[in-house]
Amino acid sequence: MSIAPEFQGHLNKILEEYTSGEYFNQLIEARDEYFGLTGVINEDDHDYEAKMSSFNDWYIFHYLNPNSKSTILNDYLEKNSVQSEVARSLRDVTYSLFEVLKVGKVIRLRNLLQDKKLDLAKDHVEISCVEGDIFTGRLIVFEKNNFLLSGLCTLPHGIEKPLKKGSKSS
Repeated sequence: MSIAPEFQGHLNKILEEYTSGEYFNQLIEARDEYFGLTGVINEDDHDYEAKMSSFNDWYIFHYLNPNSKSTILNDYLEKNSVQSEVARSLRDVTYSLFEVLKVGKVIRLRNLLQDKKLDLAKDHVEISCVEGDIFTGRLIVFEKNNFLLSGLCTLPHGIEKPLKKGSKSS
C-alpha cells in the first residue's frame, strides 16, 4: 500500500536515517519494546510484513527518542526542511480503529472511535481488507484526501462491540 508521494519520500528518509548508524541501537531497543508489548514476531509468519509495517509506523509516530524525549517524526521535522502542509499532515496522523464499509471504485471506512465515515483518496491503492473487516491503522489527511499508512492490523470479526465499549470507558 502506498500513500501520497509527498509523504512516502519523507517516511523512507526517516526510516533510512533513524534505523542505522548512531540510531541502530535505539532501533533495536524500540523493536524489543514494541514486540514485547505486541508479541513475538517470526519471519515465517504469514503477516510478517504487516507486523513490520506496524512497527515502523509506531517507531516513527509514537516511539520517544530517549535522547530528545520527542518522537522520531518530530526530531526529523526539526532537522529537515519539510513543506509546512506536509509537516502538519504528518504531525496530525490519526491512529484509530476502522471498519471497512465499502471496497470498490471508492474505499469507504468508518473511524469507529469517532463514529465518522470517510473515503480514501481516489488514487489510493487497494487495501488488503474486505467489507466488514475491523483494523487498527494510521490515517493521514493531505489536501482533503485520506490515505492509510501500510501498517494495518486486522482484528477478528465480532471484536467491534467490546473494543468500542472499552474505548468509551477510558
